[in-house]
Amino acid sequence: MRIGKVSAMPEVLLSLSILRALLPFFVVYIARHCQVESTSMAARADDHIRAKCFHPSGNFVEFPREDVETSIPERFEKIVRMYPERLAVKMADRALTYEELNKTANRIAHAIILQVGTSQRPIALFFDPGIEAVAAMLGALKARKCYVPLDPSFPVSRIRSMLEDCQADLIVTDTENGAMVAKAISSGVRVLNIDDCPPGHREENSKIISSPQTPSFMIYTSGSTGRPKGVLHTHRTALHAAMLLTNLVHVCAEDRIALLLSHSFSASIRQLFGALLNGGMLLPFDTKREGIARLVDWLDQERVTLCGITGSMFRQFLSQLVETNRACPSLRLCFAGSESVSKNDVDFYKKCLPDHTVLATNMGINEAGSICDLLIDKSTEICGSIVPAGYPAADKEVFLLNDAGVKVGFDTTGESLSPMTLIARSVSISRVIWAVCHRTDVFITWVGKISTSKSAATMSKLPRLRWLCSNTLVSNKLRWRPGKISMET
Repeated sequence: MRIGKVSAMPEVLLSLSILRALLPFFVVYIARHCQVESTSMAARADDHIRAKCFHPSGNFVEFPREDVETSIPERFEKIVRMYPERLAVKMADRALTYEELNKTANRIAHAIILQVGTSQRPIALFFDPGIEAVAAMLGALKARKCYVPLDPSFPVSRIRSMLEDCQADLIVTDTENGAMVAKAISSGVRVLNIDDCPPGHREENSKIISSPQTPSFMIYTSGSTGRPKGVLHTHRTALHAAMLLTNLVHVCAEDRIALLLSHSFSASIRQLFGALLNGGMLLPFDTKREGIARLVDWLDQERVTLCGITGSMFRQFLSQLVETNRACPSLRLCFAGSESVSKNDVDFYKKCLPDHTVLATNMGINEAGSICDLLIDKSTEICGSIVPAGYPAADKEVFLLNDAGVKVGFDTTGESLSPMTLIARSVSISRVIWAVCHRTDVFITWVGKISTSKSAATMSKLPRLRWLCSNTLVSNKLRWRPGKISMET
C-alpha cells in the first residue's frame, strides 16, 4: 500500500501534504446511524492489514452494537460472568481476577452511595495509576456517578480549580494520597478512603441502573488553549468507543493491554475499556515514575500485545529498542496518537518492531474521541513527510464546507461557516464541553454553561486542516481551538 501517490484507483489513498499553517477549518460530523446493524466500514486501502490484525489465538468475539445501548457496568458484569477467573488487571506486585475486581468495585460503589446517595453530582477520583484507580472508576460507575479523574502529579492549584469547576461533593482516594487530598480540598467536600472499605463488605452488584445517556466521566483538557475545560462523556460514548476499537483491531480476551497514559488523559479510555469490556488483561504502567528505559523491559516481561502511546513517547520507545537491541515480539499492535506521526517515524518503526506488529495512527479530539484512523504495516509506503490521519472511523463522517456551505472534495479547501445546533441533557456543571453521543441528535461539541433541560448552542470555527483527498485527512499538529460560543435557550 502506497500512501501519498495519486492513483487511478479511488480506494487507494491519494497525495497528501499540508498546504500552509493558516488554511481552512474542518468540521466533523458524528452521523446518526439508527438503522445501521453492524460496524462494518467502507472499503479502505488498509483493509488487508486489518484482516490480519488478530491475536495469535484467533479467539475474537465481535463487540455487538446492542451493547452500546446499555451501560458500562452492565457490559463489564457480562464479561465478569464470562471470565470470572481470568486476570483483569495486573501490577508488578498484585493482580485481580475479573471476579475480584468486580467485588472490589462493588465495595467502593456501596461506600460511595452510603456517603452521597444516588444523586448524579460528579465525584472526583484521586489515585496514582494502578489497580485502585481502575477499581474506583468502576465503583463510581456502578454507583451511577460521573467521575472526574485527578492526577496526583498535577499542581495543587490546578486540582483545586478542577474541583471547583466540576462541583464534586466527594473525593475518592486511598491512604497513600490522603495527605495531598487534604491540601487540595476546600471545606464541605467529603473524602472517601477506599482502604476503609473492608473485603467482604457489600460485594454484591449494585442494583442501580444507568441508561446509555447517563453521564459517565468528565476529563479535563490540558488547558493549552486557555483554562482547562471538562469534557463530559456518557455511557454510550464510552461503549461506542470501545466497540470501534474492538472491532477495528479485533481486541480479544487473550490480549494483554498496556495502560501507559494517566487516567486523567482522554486517550487512556481506549485502553481501559478496550481491555475490561472484552475480558482482556489491563496492565497499568506509570511512565512518569518508571521512565521509558524501564518500559521496554516491562513490555517484554509482561508479553504486552497492544499498547497506546503518544507520538513523542513512541519515538523514545523505538530509540530504546535500538539501544537495547530488543524487539518486543509479543506486541501485535501499537497505537501512536495525540501527536502527528511522520514518515521518519514509520521508517523507524519498520526497522525496530517485528514484522507482525501493526502501527496504527489516529486523529481525535477529547470531545469526539477518535475521528480517523489508519493501519500501517511493513509493506506500507509513505510518500511525503506526513502520515495521513487516516480514514473516518466507523459511524463518523468527516468533511469540509466551502464559503457557500457546500461540501468540498479532493484537493480543495473550505471552512465551516454554517453553525451547528446542538441539543443535550441538562447538567449543573459550568464550562462543560459536551461530548458527542453515538446515535443521538448531538453533533460535535461546544463550550458553555448548560442550565436548562434542553439547551441549544451554536459553534463557529474549528481547527485549520485541509481535505486533501476523497477519504483521508492529514494534519501537522491538531489542536481543537473552538471559536466564540453563543448560547440559546
